[in-house]
Amino acid sequence: MVCTRRQPHPLPLLLLVLVWLPQILSLDLIPYMPQITAWDLGGKVTATTFSLEQPRCVFEEHISANDTIWLVVAFSNASRDFQNPQTAAKIPTFPQLLTGGHYMTFLTPLLSCLFSVKFLVMDARGSPKAETKWSNPIYLHQGENPNSIDTWPGRRSGCMIVISSILPALAGLLLLAFLAASMTRL
Repeated sequence: MVCTRRQPHPLPLLLLVLVWLPQILSLDLIPYMPQITAWDLGGKVTATTFSLEQPRCVFEEHISANDTIWLVVAFSNASRDFQNPQTAAKIPTFPQLLTGGHYMTFLTPLLSCLFSVKFLVMDARGSPKAETKWSNPIYLHQGENPNSIDTWPGRRSGCMIVISSILPALAGLLLLAFLAASMTRL
């Protein structure tokens, strides 16, 4: 009697792959939204920078020792079109901000615009593992044109002129007193 080995039918294997594939490829959504720091800091939002709250204890369940956390910066109108890179080689860099409308960084943006940001956890191979929600739009303040700043000294107040005159006179008197005291010791 000859035993023939029956080949497995590919349909159950295909169904198993179709059931597990979305779970493998889907990212965990971390219920955290990046936001501007609540601290009363001068310059927390400027023409070229903004200061975000640190996401303390947000990634604990999603990160291992070799993972990295990236900040994704995008124009607000381009954030919905952002596709998470699937490898480290496809991470968008700053020059792609002008063409693609987004980039990934640990640094700050260099343009005055309306931005949205999110954090993205990537494993050691550079594949995304988890992400946060997009922040609310962040509007960077427009800087003042240096040519529009009035530097003419004629606009000084009377108090400022008096203080500016008294301080050097007092410093001179203090110097004379120090010299007189040091001469008497000799």
